[in-house]
Amino acid sequence: RRGAMSAGAVATPGGWCKSSPLVVLSTLCAILVMFATLLGVNAPPDSGVIVEKTPMLSNSIPPARPPASSLTPDVSPPSHSVAKHEPVLLTKHELGLLRSLDPGLFASLPPDAGSWEDAHSPCFRDEKSSKRKCLPNYHVIGAWQSGGQAFNAKLCKHPDVLTGVALHFWNEPKPVTQYLDSVTEQIRLGAEADEDDENAENGKSSKTKLIGDASPGVLANTWTESQRLHLGFKEYVAACWKGCQNQSDVFVNEEVQSSRRKCIDGELIDGEYKDGCMAKASKLDPLLNWDTTKSAHVLLSVPHLLRAAYGNQSVKIVAVLRNPLARLKAAFRKYPHYAKEFGDGADGFAKFIKTFIDEFETCMGGDKQGEEGDGTYELNRDTDQMIQTEEPLKRTRQLCAYHFESLGPRQEGVFYHCDQLIKTMYGTFLKTWVEAFGKKNVLALRAEDVFSGDSATRKKTLRKTVEFLGLREPSDAELHTMDSVTGGEDYATAVTDDDEEVDQKTKRLVNDFFRPETETVSDLFGNDEEGMSWMRWGTSV
Repeated sequence: RRGAMSAGAVATPGGWCKSSPLVVLSTLCAILVMFATLLGVNAPPDSGVIVEKTPMLSNSIPPARPPASSLTPDVSPPSHSVAKHEPVLLTKHELGLLRSLDPGLFASLPPDAGSWEDAHSPCFRDEKSSKRKCLPNYHVIGAWQSGGQAFNAKLCKHPDVLTGVALHFWNEPKPVTQYLDSVTEQIRLGAEADEDDENAENGKSSKTKLIGDASPGVLANTWTESQRLHLGFKEYVAACWKGCQNQSDVFVNEEVQSSRRKCIDGELIDGEYKDGCMAKASKLDPLLNWDTTKSAHVLLSVPHLLRAAYGNQSVKIVAVLRNPLARLKAAFRKYPHYAKEFGDGADGFAKFIKTFIDEFETCMGGDKQGEEGDGTYELNRDTDQMIQTEEPLKRTRQLCAYHFESLGPRQEGVFYHCDQLIKTMYGTFLKTWVEAFGKKNVLALRAEDVFSGDSATRKKTLRKTVEFLGLREPSDAELHTMDSVTGGEDYATAVTDDDEEVDQKTKRLVNDFFRPETETVSDLFGNDEEGMSWMRWGTSV
């Protein structure tokens, strides 16, 4: 609910007076504010004041609620995150939860490890080592097979941008010291280059230049791409699975599960379900069991972790998006295991698309589950047994995108967990990035513009990004140098499209599935004054 305050949140004294429409009450409100400030009175709980961002909190978090039902209500994020594209600030409850999930990260950053240099810079002086350390100023978050790293290589040719990193730190459980050291080392190398460049003009010190992180796996925060937030789940499943390998794979009588699969997936005994590895791990995962009644967000994911890590420091987010069908074709072509599973060529690609869409719709409770007899049936979340119910299974599109393989044995058993389909769901994930950082700090670009055959279109996109990052406008010669950067696998993948014809049925499946995603992107970022609309861009003909 818009502006709902969490329990115990402190509002600005007199904040509820600001909405008074009557001029005659303004003086009275001012007096009330003065007395409230002196007496320490807080705003009433229904004042509608959004909770302010607070410093990092202790590692303690409220007790988890019981595991959520598979019949998750179709709840959307607070309306103001989409309607006005303003950031939804993290509550104390959420900050405490995020700190508990990655304590090493927050122990290595301010305020625990020191103080930020100023009100904007993501650099600080580490108290233990006395060394200057930095987070990146901006992130090019993806998408995969869309040329984000190649685009960042162009940005790095701007005189005030340093060579960046692409370590996939935020979506993989890598050491924070390695990340900070890598960013800081690039800044040090930039300083050496500044000293060696005797002819530099109008340049900045390396300390004031920008540095970016171009890790394309960060955009789509699927379960696999959110490992930093689910380390306990991952460790439990790995240990449990290993322990199950001692069980027999022999099917006894008419049973549909071997002892080993029962150990991993769980089993139904006299109408009651006995947890397997996934179900046990899910009940222990804090993000699958957290108390959303004290939260401003329906789901917490990588953007919220990144926002919490930066605190109030400035950071920009850039997403390079490719037409959904073109990106899916590029992924199918790049990774040979898909052709091995589904077949190669147009027929294999069509099967790849249909299988993933069918399984994703099954996750949401679509008609792919099937019906038996006269009743309505659903797949039990844990056992995948067809059970008769009065209401069909319903999960939100957002829930299936973020938590697909954690939702039960059926989803866990899908080939690569619908990964390429979900990674192309730009709207679902960008909505969360805008929710965490606000529209003014998130820029969405079309790969077709970034790598257009028309140099004017490419340069226009570069200028737009330079302005977004707060950099000075490049000279014509500098812009030409930036635009001329090509080469590398990421660039080749982004600009290459095979000539394999896709049948119309598959195109319709793709268009229909991704239409809600493109509509969300269009709502979030609007259309260029002279460019193509997002809806036309997202439709394959």
